[in-house]
Amino acid sequence: MRPELVDPVRDQAKLADLAPIVEEIFSLHESGIAYESQLRRVSKIVGRIIDKPIVLYAFGTAGAREFARRLLIDWDKLPSDLSQAEMLELLESLFRRGVSPVTSEYWVKCLRRNTGDEQISDLIYWPERYGSGEYASRDLSPAEILDIALHNGTASNA
Repeated sequence: MRPELVDPVRDQAKLADLAPIVEEIFSLHESGIAYESQLRRVSKIVGRIIDKPIVLYAFGTAGAREFARRLLIDWDKLPSDLSQAEMLELLESLFRRGVSPVTSEYWVKCLRRNTGDEQISDLIYWPERYGSGEYASRDLSPAEILDIALHNGTASNA
């Protein structure tokens, strides 16, 4: 698997700087203490404004380290040249235990971009919501998911 797929956080030094500040923000937030100066430091590290609504969204849905990792991923530069073998490897990896939520989200977005299927996350996680629901009662293999997504992504982009 390509290094940027294994870990989409490309700058581990920034993550090392960012993680303790985000942990402090989460702790301050939980205690009801202001954390504007910490947000300015985070914004400087990630290169864009990170404000309180972003923290409010993340708080309770992700741990501090996962949130820090998410902030450092360049979501606008997803690879768009994955081979079928790489896409299948991502799908197989999604079904393994121990994949972080942020990495899973990154992989699903990569799959969406490379298959062209905007609903691939439904096909993976909620097949009953996918398309007309014809996959609701089936346990689909990663290979079947990829075939369906490629077909439907290609068909919708034709």
